[in-house]
Amino acid sequence: MGEDVFAVAREALHDDGWLLVLRGVVDLFTAPRLKAALAEALATRPNRIVVDLRQVTVLDSSGLAAIVGAHRRLAPAGGTLDIVVGDRGTALKFKVTGLDQLMRIWTAPPPVAAPISRAAAPRR
Repeated sequence: MGEDVFAVAREALHDDGWLLVLRGVVDLFTAPRLKAALAEALATRPNRIVVDLRQVTVLDSSGLAAIVGAHRRLAPAGGTLDIVVGDRGTALKFKVTGLDQLMRIWTAPPPVAAPISRAAAPRR
């Protein structure tokens, strides 16, 4: 059961971006917490957000909607949203929905500037 508990950790990157590492179930009940974490990151006007889904056990349409919302807020300012998927099933969700055409999907962490420090960014 512990692996299904939703959690999000946010770390500042040296390139004025954010790394959000998600864990557990991202569904109708936890998507508001994901939206809040994304909104906090977006409030800093980053040039990039990396969302790491490798530890996510379930990702439903509510989670996808939260990610799309962040992309829609980030893209007009020239920012990018990178998604790191952990398995073929998660990657397939982005492909079937066409979201792989809107944002970059990675099967391994993309090249990013290292986090500034684990203590520098608030954790959830």
